[in-house]
Amino acid sequence: MRHIYMAVDLGSTMIDSCLIDAEDKDVLAQRSTKNPQRLYGSDVINRILTVKRDISFLVKMRDQTVAAIVELLQEMLEDTKKQVEHTEREHELVKLDAVAITGNTTMISILLGYDISDMGEAPFPTTLHGSVIVPGQELFTKEQMAVVEEEYPEIIEEDCNVFLSGCSSAFLGGDVIAGVMHIEKSRNTEVPERYMFLDLGTNGEMVLKDGERYFATSTACGPAFEGCARKQHAYGNSLLEAIALGRRLEKIHANGTLAEEFLDSGIVIHGIHINSEILQSIMLAKAAVYAGIKCLLKTAGLHARDIDKVYIAGGFGFYLNARDAIDLGMLPQDFMDKLEVVGNASLAGATDLLIHGPLSRDFEVYREKLQVIDLTQTEGFQDSLIDACSFVRLT
Repeated sequence: MRHIYMAVDLGSTMIDSCLIDAEDKDVLAQRSTKNPQRLYGSDVINRILTVKRDISFLVKMRDQTVAAIVELLQEMLEDTKKQVEHTEREHELVKLDAVAITGNTTMISILLGYDISDMGEAPFPTTLHGSVIVPGQELFTKEQMAVVEEEYPEIIEEDCNVFLSGCSSAFLGGDVIAGVMHIEKSRNTEVPERYMFLDLGTNGEMVLKDGERYFATSTACGPAFEGCARKQHAYGNSLLEAIALGRRLEKIHANGTLAEEFLDSGIVIHGIHINSEILQSIMLAKAAVYAGIKCLLKTAGLHARDIDKVYIAGGFGFYLNARDAIDLGMLPQDFMDKLEVVGNASLAGATDLLIHGPLSRDFEVYREKLQVIDLTQTEGFQDSLIDACSFVRLT
């Protein structure tokens, strides 16, 4: 009999997952799919508003999300089956022993069926706080598992539990906590005393660690990066790259306007059509990231030059070009040569929770360590935001 685990990163845009051999801890298969909740809005605020208008959509979102996770499980089981064809393991029974799901506060709340109606307005209340463990057979019902169980009967063990990550606030979720935990606990490289962790996905969350202090915040950036890029059938990083090139060619001005000859028609760079609307949207998004970084640094009494390492995670961050991000003023120029891309740290953290049992306790320790900073109440945030509304290098 083969025992397996499933790790899931439940993102606002994408759902990433992997299957793990419970005995030797090897990753057997990986799969991703688009989050079906995008039908109700590209970001968490729009989904919260959808539920606020009609609470029945909460159940629809939950059921569609569970169905997507089950489909990923089925696909990975098929991938695993192909790997053992014509071997002695081909006809082994498969049992799912445990599942770990990390995600932002809204995604996990929806999966638990918590009412998210009021999460989009101050003081941004959330029912979710600490991590929640539910029986596997409760989250994945017989009806939802019917197709999978045709091939893999009674795959979910009776004592299979599902770990659902807790949060530090409505906009600082378990995906970031799992990422920080993974950075510090499970990587083979030395982690400096002072670092920043930037999760640049649909939501822009960031953590600054200074010794025993952890400051964290979030800022809306992803919808602009991903929305503008999607319209051009490009990745967000490709859009930044095109704008950075436009600046170097002096076809885009520092204030975010196009050169006069392109004002009406826009400009095409690397096959991406850039107009004034896109430039303003990207400028505001990157300014929000920069202002968030500056406010965390100010709260800690530090400067960008004091940071030893900057870990970049998230779908958008995975392809980020450091020079472009710094040239356009999204990241302080003192971060140059300090950036390290760590990929999907949330999924890696979910995997850690399954492989290293004690780390599940560590997750709650890290959750409680994070001191969440409300940017709207932070002195200097608006000034930093205004200062960053240009495409130039910033300190």
